[in-house]
Amino acid sequence: MSHSAPPPDLVRHLHRAAEWRLLSQILSYPGDDWPHRIKLLLGCIRDPGLAELARTALKESSPGLWLSLFGPAGPVRARRRLGWWAAARLSAGPAVGVL
Repeated sequence: MSHSAPPPDLVRHLHRAAEWRLLSQILSYPGDDWPHRIKLLLGCIRDPGLAELARTALKESSPGLWLSLFGPAGPVRARRRLGWWAAARLSAGPAVGVL
C-alpha cells in the first residue's frame, strides 16, 4: 500500500486547528489530564510563541489560578465569554462552530 503526502492546504489547516485547540486547552480548567492534553498538542505546534505560551502554562497553571481568573469572583466571567462566543456565532452566520 502506498501512502502519498497529504495536500499542503490540508496540512496548513490541520496545523491551524491544532493551534486553536491548544489555545482552548490553555484556557480550560487544568484538571488531572490537562497537562497530557497540552503536551500532545504541543507536538503539533510550529509557532514558537504559542509553543512558549503552552510551556509556560504547563509550568504555571493550577486549579487555584484558573478559579481566581475564571471562577465566580474572577475578572473573566462566564457570561462575558459566552457573550463573545454568541456574538461571533451570530455575526458569522450558521457555519461558525460546525465541522
